[in-house]
Amino acid sequence: SVDTGIADATSTVNYLDDSSKNWPPSPGGFENLIVEITEGTGEGQFAKIASNTATRITFAVAMPVAPDTTSQYRIGFFGKMAGEISSRAISKTIRDIAPDAVGTFWLPETGNIDLSKYLASSWGIYAPTTTDMVINCYLNISHDGGTTWRRAAGYEILDADFVRDVWNTIDCPLKLAEAKLEVVIGTAHPAELDLMCIAKP
Repeated sequence: SVDTGIADATSTVNYLDDSSKNWPPSPGGFENLIVEITEGTGEGQFAKIASNTATRITFAVAMPVAPDTTSQYRIGFFGKMAGEISSRAISKTIRDIAPDAVGTFWLPETGNIDLSKYLASSWGIYAPTTTDMVINCYLNISHDGGTTWRRAAGYEILDADFVRDVWNTIDCPLKLAEAKLEVVIGTAHPAELDLMCIAKP
């Protein structure tokens, strides 16, 4: 995440205030990033950032419920998915990891996403340019309710094709299955790796 905090009482459905901050203002601030309410009033809501001042973030699309003093938020690098996010007619799952060892990571961390509920899903992976980790990503599918899993051929991003500093996406039109994303770190680097799934109902 770029930053986190707690909203002020002056926040509305159109903007979030945090008087404790001193952000670099737009242009060149947080525009086209995403602000997400992670706890409290409005939990689960998120919106593309249109602009910001030192203490106020203005949303590109109004949130359904205004943040308040119970609303914890984070700002993240989800701008590449803004086209889907702007409709707000979505289900999303987000995870940040900072792998300092080789291993396998999953999105979601536990369970899976039932694709039968959605028209399509898009799975995104983002790593900053400064990372030198080796990343291989595979969409896994189950046709027996999540008992057995297999990698879906043609739905992967191998390290040779992985591009740093942009969202690498796997777009999945499959419906009659459960799915989860397998991320295999072959060479570790202690930098944040962001994972996200957007599913359109």
